[in-house]
Amino acid sequence: MTTAAPDLHAKPACAIERPLTAIESPHPDLADWLATPMLAQAWTDAIVDCWLAAEAVEGIDATAPFTVLDLAPGMGRLRASLLPRLQARLAALGRGHWQVDYRDDDQVAAPGANPVVWLATGALGQPLPALFGVHYERTLRGELLATPNDAPQRYTLRCDWQPVDAAELGALPGNYLAHVNSAGFSMPLATLARLDALAQASAGRFLLLAVDYGVLKARDVRLGALYPPAEFMVGSDRLPLNLHAIASHQQAQGATVRASQQHTAGAVQYLAWCDGARDGTALADLLAERLTTCGPDAHAAALEAAEYLPPRLALLQGSTHDPEVCARMLPALLEAQPEDAVQRAAWSDALREVAVQAALRDDAFQFNLACAAWQLGDLALARHLLTGLHAEWPDHPDVCQLLAEVEIAAGRAELAPPLLHRALATHSDHEALLALLAQCEQRATARAAQPWCPAELPRDGELTLEPVGPEHASMLFTQYRDPQIGMMTRLPEFDSSEAMAVWLAEMESTPHRHGYAVVHADAGAIGVVSCAWHGDAAYLHFWLGTDWQGRGLAARAVRLALTAVPAGAQLYTSVYQDNHRSRRVLAQLGFTVLDCRAEAPDEGLIFMRLTAQCDVAGLAQLLRGLESPIALAVA
Repeated sequence: MTTAAPDLHAKPACAIERPLTAIESPHPDLADWLATPMLAQAWTDAIVDCWLAAEAVEGIDATAPFTVLDLAPGMGRLRASLLPRLQARLAALGRGHWQVDYRDDDQVAAPGANPVVWLATGALGQPLPALFGVHYERTLRGELLATPNDAPQRYTLRCDWQPVDAAELGALPGNYLAHVNSAGFSMPLATLARLDALAQASAGRFLLLAVDYGVLKARDVRLGALYPPAEFMVGSDRLPLNLHAIASHQQAQGATVRASQQHTAGAVQYLAWCDGARDGTALADLLAERLTTCGPDAHAAALEAAEYLPPRLALLQGSTHDPEVCARMLPALLEAQPEDAVQRAAWSDALREVAVQAALRDDAFQFNLACAAWQLGDLALARHLLTGLHAEWPDHPDVCQLLAEVEIAAGRAELAPPLLHRALATHSDHEALLALLAQCEQRATARAAQPWCPAELPRDGELTLEPVGPEHASMLFTQYRDPQIGMMTRLPEFDSSEAMAVWLAEMESTPHRHGYAVVHADAGAIGVVSCAWHGDAAYLHFWLGTDWQGRGLAARAVRLALTAVPAGAQLYTSVYQDNHRSRRVLAQLGFTVLDCRAEAPDEGLIFMRLTAQCDVAGLAQLLRGLESPIALAVA
């Protein structure tokens, strides 16, 4: 007896062929993928220009709502990105009183009052289109049948063709009986019906802005570009959309259509404008021009460049601060922060623009964005992002650790231990948390050991004074980059933050010098106020970083330091004659000029005192006691 060879093409017993329409579901993620910030900005400009064009011919009612219909709302990315831009642009043009009614249904509040905007990110290809075919004068209607493959959600497709009357094909938009000899093609009948209903609800006044993947030219239909694929992955694959039919249908109803595509079946930027008897050619040309560089192809290219090239600020800015582009850049940016202070500030500004849109990304992205802001010294942005994450994950060790570090750097070290204890309650052996908590305790102990430092640190709004030490060197070095600071304050030059840290450690261990770091809640250490003491007299020094001068902060910082000076102390200082800014600060604080001068090479100094009890003799005694190189000239 022999056994027949197995049929390798036979379907498994469990592989049941079913219509694809019973399996396929919409793609909510496609709408969000297509709704990039660049697209949202281009569509915003097109929408406003459309409304302004209607206003110019008295074709609007400013008291009625301006309806925007989002035909594929997805998870809300387009709304979150476009609506604020739209409202801001209208406000900037003096039309902030126009009421924008942004909806995710097909309802129009005031038909005919104003042109209605329809937005379609991947919406025109849903639900699945009908399938038709022409084969040498035979007209056909097809049904796609799907058989499961070995891979989950992957199916093999087969088309079951049945004869259909030629009149049915002749009624379809696109005149395919004249174009096609032998080809199958899809027809978005449900979409066409929906567009007709929308046109009626909009009283024939509408602007359709769409982006989708499909076929635009009759030539490509004839060449088979709309024929369904042999395999299909549910949830990711889509049948190519027949945009040629949609365009033909809308043009037949009086709409002006513009569309652009870079390759067959690729992404299409589609625009249709209709407003009664008005000729929309010039407006459609203008609006279409705005859309040529904001499609998915440009977005995909930006993502690839962001992932494989070194971090490029221009690329992020050119993408309209797209969080997806930023996400590709962050690993490299975290690995190698820019050293140039101006570039760091520009990156910080760009990340702030990204953060406005970051809610539509995942928590991991927001945490990495916070890490980048922290490394750039933007404590405000880091705190904002981390606070949101902490509200959602109150005991997450990484979030608690970084938020604690931010608060320590911001002069709010008292906020750090509760954060660390909260995380340690569920992660008791987390080494980084334990180390940071130990560091907090050591710093608190060291401050308590300084008899001149108040138990409650001097604070004024966003400014805090805390004992200056090597831990402030990194931020202070950035702010010390202006050589004029060292020249005007007679401080040494530093070629690195490590060199500054060594010097700060030496100053910290000098008993007669009491120094405060001026700490800004949003930027960390930005300057220094210190006093060199001999007995009950002190010589005041202060400087403020180059990025924070001219904001009135120096006077506030010195005034804070003066609150910790013992009553009855004699306070002196000096300033170069041409240091007009520091002279103004000292005058605001009540310092007056002493009638004395220094010997060369310090003859350019002006000496000042805080109270009338401070005199030249007291100044001379202080300089001798501090072993200062400055010598007063004999009168």
